[in-house]
Amino acid sequence: MKKKNEERIEQILQSLKTLKFATRRQLQGIHSLGGIRNAQRLLKSLVEMELLSVTKWTNEHVYYLSKNGASYVGTNPMKKSIQIDHHLLRNEAWMMSGLPKWDIEKPITFSSSNGDKKQIIPDARFKADTLYCIEIDRKQSMVRNRKKMELYGILNELFYIKNQKKIVLRIYTTLNSRKILFENLAGEHGVVCEVYVLDDI
Repeated sequence: MKKKNEERIEQILQSLKTLKFATRRQLQGIHSLGGIRNAQRLLKSLVEMELLSVTKWTNEHVYYLSKNGASYVGTNPMKKSIQIDHHLLRNEAWMMSGLPKWDIEKPITFSSSNGDKKQIIPDARFKADTLYCIEIDRKQSMVRNRKKMELYGILNELFYIKNQKKIVLRIYTTLNSRKILFENLAGEHGVVCEVYVLDDI
C-alpha cells in the first residue's frame, strides 16, 4: 500500500511538472484518485508535506509544485500566475482528447509557397491519425486569431501535400459568440476546425 501511494504521489508530481496548474477535479480524473474525499485527503497531505502549493481560483482549489515538489521532479517551482486559467483550460482540452502524449507550445517552422519562413506555436499538439493542433482561446484578439488561422491554412496545404491528410485544429474557448467566427475563419482558409465551448473555469 505504501509503495502504491509513493507511485501515485510521483505520478501527480510528474504530471504537474507538465501541467503547471491543475484543479482537484482534474487531478482526480487524470490519476483515478477515487471519490472527492479521497482526492482531497491525498492532495491535502501533499500540501502538508510541502510538495504542493495550493491557491483558490474561481471557487476551486488549484494545485502546483512547491519548491520541494519541483526539486523532487527536477524542475523550477511555480508561482501563482495570471495565466492559471489558460493552463486549466488546456488541461480540459487534454482530458477531452483522451490524455494523448502531446507537446506543449512547441514551434512548427515551415516555408510558404514563395519560400518565406513561417512559424506557428500551437498551445499543444499531438499526432494520432493526423496532426492535431490545440488552441486555447481566452482573451485573444480576433485580429491575432485571424493571422494565426492564415498560418494554419498555409501549414495545412503543405501538410496535405506531404501526407494526403489535413491537420485538425481544435479550438477551446469559453465564449459562445466566437464559435461561428472561428468556424468561418477556418472555412476561409481550408482548415478542418473543431470548436469546443467550455464553461468558465
